[in-house]
Amino acid sequence: MIRDEVQQDKSAGFVIGDDDVLRYENRLCVPNIDDLGRELMTETYQTIYTVHPSFTKMYKDLKVCY
Repeated sequence: MIRDEVQQDKSAGFVIGDDDVLRYENRLCVPNIDDLGRELMTETYQTIYTVHPSFTKMYKDLKVCY
């Protein structure tokens, strides 16, 4: 498990922040369980604040929210 490797300093680029969130080079790591990533993308794409965003806009919005 990546989290265990990070805690043992065996996984370069990954950190566990003060908020206990796993990140890779300052990017939030979303676990691949129960289609969580797909659910986040769907929810973000369907918010009232998006008007057919480009990939860059969606990425920036997700980065701010998550």
